[in-house]
Amino acid sequence: MIAPGGSNPATGLHTETLCNFIECAFVIENTAHFEALYAAAELWPELRARYAVWFDGVRLDSTGAAQAREQQEQLRALENDLQPPIVPDPASEVLARLAEAEAGRWQAWWQLTYYLMLTPESRALDYDLDYFITAMPGWDKADDGLRQRITASAEQYLIDAETTTDAWLGYNPMPIQMKMSPAFALSSSSSRYARRL
Repeated sequence: MIAPGGSNPATGLHTETLCNFIECAFVIENTAHFEALYAAAELWPELRARYAVWFDGVRLDSTGAAQAREQQEQLRALENDLQPPIVPDPASEVLARLAEAEAGRWQAWWQLTYYLMLTPESRALDYDLDYFITAMPGWDKADDGLRQRITASAEQYLIDAETTTDAWLGYNPMPIQMKMSPAFALSSSSSRYARRL
């Protein structure tokens, strides 16, 4: 064996390259491959370190176990030809866009609604979803405090946004506001909507 620790180790051998070559050729389901790998790893510490998880195991609550589970999920997704999720954590994106909207960037509101439509498993937008925010997955997961912030942000959007909504929606108040906050829809601050009731 030409590897370090073998019966006839080669001089000047780049051990990391050799480890990479073994990793490419190794088939875990092949018993003969595993036995040969184990025998070589007993004589070659660097190779054993590379495959320590297989030889020594890993704690289920460790970072290594979490990474292995994530890699396994990615492999399964590839095998099933699944696209990766659009956004792994839409809830954090909702909070980020909401903070931007609350800070005065009204354009963040429509971006927030995009993330409200997603779940961590969403691999495409579901265009069959009800466009009422209260029917979106992100709204369903939100607590009362977050829902109040979303509603207040929607109200501010209706006041501040530079849109052509009136031209293509007509002169009805926004249905979401009438459902969630009738007082706002009738208030003087939103009089351009109240006049159209």
